[in-house]
Parts: sequence; C-alpha cells; structure tokens
Amino acid sequence: MAERLSAPMRDRLDALIAVDDDQPHSPLNRIKASSSNPSVGGMKRLLARLELIEATGVLEVDVGWINGNYQRILFHSVRTASADRVRRMAAPRRHLALVCFLHQAWRDTLDQAVDMYGKLLDRNRKLVDDRLDDMLKAQRHAVDRIVQRYRRLGAVLLDPDVGDDELRARLLSTVPEEQLQEDQADLTNWTRGDRRARFEQTAERHAGLSQFAAPFLSRMKFVDEQGEGTSPTLSALRAYREHRAAGRRGVPPDAPLDFAPTALQPLIRRNGVTDRRRWESALFLKVRDEIQTGNLAIDGAKNFGRFEAFFLPTAQWEQVRDAFWARTGFPVDPAAAVERLKERLSDAFDRFLAGVADNRQVAFDDAGWRLKTDPAEPPDPAQSDRLAELHRWLDARSRTIRLADLLIEVENDLGFSVHFQQPGEKQVDPGEVCALLAAILAHGCNLGLYTMEKVAPDIAYRRLKYVSDWRLVEENQRAALATIVHGISRLDAAGHWGDGTTSASDGQRFAMPHKVLQRTYSTRFNDFALEFYSFVADNYAPFYSRPIECTDRDAPFVLDGVLYHESDLDLEEHYTDTHGYTEINFAAFGMIGMRFCPRIRSLHRQRIYCADPDRDHGVLEPVLQRGRRAVNFRLIAEQWDRIGQFYAAFPAGHATASAALQRLNRFQASNRFYAANRELGRALKTEFVL
Repeated sequence: MAERLSAPMRDRLDALIAVDDDQPHSPLNRIKASSSNPSVGGMKRLLARLELIEATGVLEVDVGWINGNYQRILFHSVRTASADRVRRMAAPRRHLALVCFLHQAWRDTLDQAVDMYGKLLDRNRKLVDDRLDDMLKAQRHAVDRIVQRYRRLGAVLLDPDVGDDELRARLLSTVPEEQLQEDQADLTNWTRGDRRARFEQTAERHAGLSQFAAPFLSRMKFVDEQGEGTSPTLSALRAYREHRAAGRRGVPPDAPLDFAPTALQPLIRRNGVTDRRRWESALFLKVRDEIQTGNLAIDGAKNFGRFEAFFLPTAQWEQVRDAFWARTGFPVDPAAAVERLKERLSDAFDRFLAGVADNRQVAFDDAGWRLKTDPAEPPDPAQSDRLAELHRWLDARSRTIRLADLLIEVENDLGFSVHFQQPGEKQVDPGEVCALLAAILAHGCNLGLYTMEKVAPDIAYRRLKYVSDWRLVEENQRAALATIVHGISRLDAAGHWGDGTTSASDGQRFAMPHKVLQRTYSTRFNDFALEFYSFVADNYAPFYSRPIECTDRDAPFVLDGVLYHESDLDLEEHYTDTHGYTEINFAAFGMIGMRFCPRIRSLHRQRIYCADPDRDHGVLEPVLQRGRRAVNFRLIAEQWDRIGQFYAAFPAGHATASAALQRLNRFQASNRFYAANRELGRALKTEFVL
C-alpha cells in the first residue's frame, strides 16, 4: 500500500487525524460519528462526510487485492481507536488502516444516506396521512349539512305539484342561494383521502422535501439494475439535474413524464404545462420506490449497490464450485439437480398420502385440509405428586447468587475477560476486570453507567465510560460469547437439554431514547425502539445476537446467526416463528446444507406445490387446485449455477447474508433470478409442510 500511495495522498490521510486549536475534533472523528436521527441536517452531514472521504483521493486506490476479513479488521481498528492512537501507529500500517477504513466508511455512508432518504419520505407520508385524516374529520360536519339540504332539495324536485316555471323559486326558498354557495365552496375543497389526494398534499410540502431530496439526488450516482439504460426514472433524473444546474425555475415542456404512475400524470401536466412542484415530488417518491424494488442501485453502496456485487467472484466460484455443491447435497449439473428435487418432492407426497389413513392430525373436506388440535391430557395425580416433590427437592438445593458474584465465578472459570484486553496486554489487572464486569452489568441490567458508579463507587464513571467505548466493542463481545458458549456446552446439564445441533431465533424489543438513524417507532411497543434478534442453541447457549430495526422483518437476518457465530456449535437445524419465514429462506438454508423448520402461523392455509401437475394427488387435489401449484423446475435449472454462486458468497465472507437477502427480497416476480430462488424455496417448503 505504501508503494501505491503518493506523497500528497499520505499527507491528506495524516491530515484526517490532525487536531488544531480551532477544531477540537479531528476530521476522522467527524467521519466516525454516528448517523443522527433522520433530518435535513442529518442528510447534509452524511453528504458532507462523503465529500470529505472523496477529497482524500483514496477511493481511486484499489483495495480489492486485500483479504476482505483483513480489511474489516483494519476498519475496526480505526473505528474503535482515538485519533491519538492512530497517530501512534507505524506510518505504513496507519496509512493502510486508514485507506481500508475510508473505503468501508464511504460505502456505509452511502447506505445510511439512502436509508435516511427513505425514512424522511416515510415521515412525510405520515404527516400527509395525518393532514388528510384531519381534513376528513373536518368534512364530517359539512357532509351532514349538505346531506340535509340535498334531502330537502330532492323533496322539492320530486314533488309533482311543483311546476317547472316555479321550480327555481321553490328550490331557492327551500335552501337559500347563500347556503348553496357555501356548499359549493366546501365541495370545491373536497378530499376523498385517496392516492391522488395524498399526492397533492405531498406536492404541497415540496419545499420541505427539496431540502433533503435535492442534495441527495444531485449527489448519488444511480445505476439501472436491469443494465439496459432505458429506465424512465434515470431519464427524469438527468433532466432534473440539468434544469437544477441551469438554475431554471420551471420544468421544460419536454421533461419526461413516463416515470410517474399513469393515474398521477394528469395532475402533473395540465394543458401542456408541467407543474414543477408536482413533477419533482413525483420524482422524489419514484426514486425511493425504485430503490426499494431493486430497479435502481447506488454505485458503490453495500446494501443498495449493484446486485452483482453480492455474487462470489467468478474466478473464486470456479475454485469452490464442486466443494460447495457437495456440502449442499445437490448435484453440480442443473438437470441432475432438478431430477433430485423432483424425486424429493414426489417422495414427500408419497409419504404423506401413504399415511393419510393413520394421520389423526389432518382432516379433509371440499375446501382442502384442516389441522386438528391435540386434546389436553388429564393430569395424573400420582405423577403430579412426584413432580411437586421434584420441585421441592430442586428448590431446596438451588443456589441464590448475586449477579456480580455470578459474573466473577464465570470469569474465574472461563477467563472470558482476555478477549477484552488491548493488543499487547499480557498481565490481567484485577481492577480492569472489575471495571469490565461493572460495565457489562450496567448495560445488561439497563442501569446505565452513571447509576453503576453510584452502585460501585470505587469504579469511576470515567473508567466505566472508557471500558464501554473501547473494550465492549462488537468483535470482543462475540469472541467472549464464544468462550461462554463453549463453557455451557461442556456442562453435564447442558448435555441433557440438547447436543447443540439445533437452534432457534427470535426478536426482542427495547426502548431506544437516543436519536439515531437505526431507531424506529414500534406500534406494539408504543415508543421508539430497537430490536435485538437473538439465537439460542438447544443446550440453551445464546450464541449470537444482532440489532435490527423494528420495521425490518426478521427473515433476512436468520442466516446471519447460523453463519457468523464464532462458537464451536455444529448446527444442523434451525427454528423460527412466522416472522422468520419466507420461501426464499427455505432456498437459502437448502443452499448452506441446513434444515429450516419455521413454525408457520395458519399452516393449513399455506400453498403447496407439486412436481408433476398431471399426477393424481388424491385427497390433496383440492389443496393443489386452488391456484397454480406446479414448481417451475425449468427456471431453477436455468439459474442453478448463479444460485450457487450467490449463496456461496455468504460463508466465504464476500457478502453478508442479511444484506444480500434483503436486496433479493426487494425484487419483483418478473426478475428471473428472484423467481428461480422462490421456486426452489417452494419445492423445499412443500417438502417441509408435508
């Protein structure tokens, strides 16, 4: 890296960690700062961070030849270090670490800017919906008044004794002209709260939208994910940038309009004149929708970049192809793989149909099948007495221990504090261990560091804060957790609970008062919250956990814990609830050689799919005939090699499973790769359901 960096570039890197009297914080600290709550100022700070990184010129330096895991190590070494500590690094290592850090930080910042853009538009939609609700409520009085007057007018119109020559006079005597004019004014401002009304209200807020949308659209480099270069949204974006660069107040008459939904186009262009506010508002919304559906990508971003970046590089894929397919249990050849899938699916139907006569869990009728409920077993008095005696025996022998003492015992047995030491530390200081355990208790019990100082006055707040910021980092916590999981697996009792080959995952939400980008409002929690998605093995060892937003579905994150835990568990089977289930997840688990066993709500309403639509499936025919129920194996064979290349990137560390699956789930059914994964998942899901 030292050979690739010019002298001016090295000077610019060193300037990032310089601190002067006018600026108490280094530029590096501004790059490392957490993203704020979604706001116009927050968006501008993110875009300024991008400019600061690009000004160093390091993005022109190729880092693809550096191992991805080593890049992440260098990234975290800078992220968790102060500017003074970075300055003390040897110059070649310092420059290498800064280059890797800036590359990763630039990509992360792009993702954060896209995320913030979407959340700001979501917040605007909430304000628009609230405004429409208020308008609809205000109209209720006008509705009652107009209905009463219309009833009176209708009675006059339908009265056969009223002639045509006196009709107008009778109508105006029934409802005076002033009242009719009042009703006409109310009807002019009438709103139904539909899509058109929502768009008009959004356009009314154009000035506020432009404050964050204009710099975002001008700064981002958008790419047509389809690769055809004919995206109408991209054409509209080019026109938008051109008229902004030229300083025009209006929109050219030939500005493209085909990007907007057909129902909204008459509202945007009337009598050949395009309303600038409505045209730009429609573009703001369309860009967000195109990014979410995967039709537009941000060049250089991680989660929102080109979808091809999630695939294992072709050269690397050719080296690991045979080993990957051997681990999954599927053949390399697409035709042979399809035959294997057909055989497995047909065998599943055979086993189910053969056992229908003895199956007491399923009943069939004209509408399909129904799942029965196991009857409750009456308690056996003798067994209940033995169970009560066992409870008394256990209660008499159970220890009562303080949490602090428990942590100390675990530390003495396992020595997990070694993973929180600084590099080069050889001697474990008991005082450092006590500060570490106190910080863990402060966060684990949700006490906070300030309260912990009151509980343990011998440990200063400054010390707890230092340990929390620089020692309790994600990498250290995962390494320490792996040590604890290994210790749990060695316990005799844990062996009776399970052998550590199966696991389950679920989310738990916690209040999040800090105004950061990742917090979202939880309707169930009735507050801003953050969800922790945790994984537990069958021996009750909690081996992985990661924070996600409450608005995100759990399903894309299920593979993360299975693939990226650092424990010695040899997992073969994983369980989730309905939130962790998608048909794509069945395909993903099949491709990593594991069994996926979700507890799906309303299982009897799930669609099942057959291998041969011409076969007689007996009692399952009503279930299969509720729609198109045959797996498209031709599509699976067409995309088979790319499917392997996609999922092989997860265990290799080339792509994060959750980011790749989130991106895959955004595609529409017209995308052939997404459709092939869905068909593969349908085949494996049907096998599981049967």
